[in-house]
Amino acid sequence: MEEYGIDLAAGIPAGAENMLSAGGILMLSAFIVLIIVVIKRWNGRFINVLAGVFAYSIFVFIFANLCMSALALIPSIDQTFEYNTTAYTIIYSILSALGMTLARYVLARFMAGRFERKGDVYLSGIGLSVGDGVLYGLTVISSISIATAYNNMGLDTMVAGLTENDTETFYKTLSNLFNAPGYLWLLMGIAFTMDIILSMARVCQGTDFTHVGKLYMHYTVCKLCIIPGI
Repeated sequence: MEEYGIDLAAGIPAGAENMLSAGGILMLSAFIVLIIVVIKRWNGRFINVLAGVFAYSIFVFIFANLCMSALALIPSIDQTFEYNTTAYTIIYSILSALGMTLARYVLARFMAGRFERKGDVYLSGIGLSVGDGVLYGLTVISSISIATAYNNMGLDTMVAGLTENDTETFYKTLSNLFNAPGYLWLLMGIAFTMDIILSMARVCQGTDFTHVGKLYMHYTVCKLCIIPGI
């Protein structure tokens, strides 16, 4: 257990489960409310959310995974990834960031040429943030499930019957719950909520609706204030 940094005597930080739930509820609420407001206020069509989801799938998820697969074909790099998961995570994050930048540009150009209503453009920006939101949502659900099971069942019962690989994955997830302060999970929920708003502003800005410039700058500053806590 020491190699994963897990101190069973310390236990899971108090309030971690509540903070996980609060972050997930905040992000989901923002997503639903923003869609309803945009549809009602700017006559947006929900179908444009799918355009954002499609852009995320192509330029972020598929792009990053294809690049990582190509890099893994190089023997020395493949061994580096196997023994240094931190390097894998950093490179994957950089590629995902590049893919997201490209996705925003392509989506903005696409929407500018085909849709004149701001609501359609706003919804496509919301759709672009769905991918990261889903990943965060899955993290919240799995972490809450593990934390609840650990508190109710104990560690020995949870790992019984798991394969070696599944046990290692479980310990890594449990390590995050043990070592991360409880408020961090809420900050992550706030950060992903900001991402939804930022995606709206960035895509809209790319379509020459320049009145969102101040909104973009405001939430960029908010995002930068949250990042150090994460």
